[in-house]
Amino acid sequence: MKSGSGPESGRSKLQSAIADFPPAYFSMVMATGIVSIASHLLDMPLISVALFELNIVCYFVLWIFTWARIFIYPHRFFDDLKDHFNGVGFFTIVAGSCVLGSQFAILMKAFKPATA
Repeated sequence: MKSGSGPESGRSKLQSAIADFPPAYFSMVMATGIVSIASHLLDMPLISVALFELNIVCYFVLWIFTWARIFIYPHRFFDDLKDHFNGVGFFTIVAGSCVLGSQFAILMKAFKPATA
């Protein structure tokens, strides 16, 4: 556990989750999207659409946490950005966004959200 994130610090669980939020969590969107697309290609529409809908929710929740961390704990955000171990986790934001866009294009034929 990181220092300052224990119960003695006085922070709520939500505050601790935001302060300690790892940038690599977007890999969840990436992995879920890959399984969703594979399910679509294997003609399993219930699984592919359910994972796609879950992915949309996860993606926006992760962005909310990321922006909250930028504004509430900017020093922690930028420390991770500069860190050689944690900094590479920011690449999952790009990859997760790309996979979610691919889901929009492949599953829903929605090219405007995919492009965005």
